[in-house]
Amino acid sequence: MEYIDQPKGSLLRVEVIISFILLVVTLFSFKNATSEYLLDAEEEALGPIKFFMLGISILAFLILLLYGIRINRDNLFIWYAVFYVFAAVFSTFFSGLYIMSALPFKFIRLSYWVWVMVISYYAVLHLNTFKHHVLVIVLFLPFWGVAFYRMIGIHANLEMGMNAVFYITFAMPALLLVRSRLVKYCGLLFIFIAVLFSYKRSAVVSFVTAIPVYLYAVIAVSKSGRFKKMIPVLLGATFLLIVLFFLFNYVSEAVGLDWGGRMESMTTDRGSGRLDRYIGYLGLLRSQSLYAWIMGNGYAATAYTPHGSAHNDFIEILYDFGLVGAGFYLLFVVQLLKIFFQMKAYKYRHLDAYAVSLVIFFWGSMFSMLAIVPFWHLNLAFFWGWVVADFHNAKRYADDQKIALPAELDEDYYVTYERYPESMPEYRLS
Repeated sequence: MEYIDQPKGSLLRVEVIISFILLVVTLFSFKNATSEYLLDAEEEALGPIKFFMLGISILAFLILLLYGIRINRDNLFIWYAVFYVFAAVFSTFFSGLYIMSALPFKFIRLSYWVWVMVISYYAVLHLNTFKHHVLVIVLFLPFWGVAFYRMIGIHANLEMGMNAVFYITFAMPALLLVRSRLVKYCGLLFIFIAVLFSYKRSAVVSFVTAIPVYLYAVIAVSKSGRFKKMIPVLLGATFLLIVLFFLFNYVSEAVGLDWGGRMESMTTDRGSGRLDRYIGYLGLLRSQSLYAWIMGNGYAATAYTPHGSAHNDFIEILYDFGLVGAGFYLLFVVQLLKIFFQMKAYKYRHLDAYAVSLVIFFWGSMFSMLAIVPFWHLNLAFFWGWVVADFHNAKRYADDQKIALPAELDEDYYVTYERYPESMPEYRLS
């Protein structure tokens, strides 16, 4: 097969401009979004950010119809997320929880991460703006750090921890895309310090478990010769883990953070009451109607129960949007896992960062709320859009700098476009 040259063009393409504006505005709105979360109250005023989110959602849907209307193996992960949104909107509309004037922004709130992912995916897919987006994230990370440490003095409650740290930890996959080791390691050290001061157990677990997964992914994509060169790096990483462990305990004691007691209390406080919530929702799910089982009770319906938010994405989505919404969401998660194994088979260069994103996503989904609120989950939505598009570009253009080309490339991938050439943008046609 004759391979097509990688796309060249202007950064002034509409979807690229939209993606950069979206990224910058999202990063700048970090403080406002965090304050909203800490106050545990949704901003009801129709401020500029809400209309911005409305505009982005409409534009993202139009971009999807323009470039991704024909469902294929590559964009299936996006369409499962979109079908999840359709199910959630349907459930919320007929739930009767909200007045008609409030519904549009409820719809945007529950679906915003999907539209962010759509724009990020097609912006990179069409022009390979991958490195430009990552640069923006890296430049903003120090500003997030300053804002975070200022918030500690204003909002900190050491018994509950500092949830704003998740904005920083969820940027870790994007940081791992940086080529400069100095920038990458300094950024990881900064994230580690932020996690230490956040007093969040799930943040610590995510950071610690991400390290062996990262090393596994690095080894998985390494060729034998390169792996021998990496042995000193792996030994150094092991030594670094040991140093960080002792540093963690020393700094914790120095600043008066009883991390040992905090971690041990997981059994006594039953996960900050999460286990009691989970048991409570099992009872609610058993007693609800057949319609509620199938279609759900509407967006954020858990807020109207005695247990409050479920603090688990899968329970939250099952209760809010029923088996239909939960089914599409699980299909989306399965597609993310399939993409991981595809990347592993092709030895995709950024498999390590993608693997870390799945670890962070797992712990966040198990003990927090990601999918139904437009907070730190947006960092993963940006990342998934960029990286999956970059991987698809690497396969499409046989980029041996990013993937290891097998004896026969993925012919089924090209068959899709040979059968449906109209689904391929004009500059890709030979």
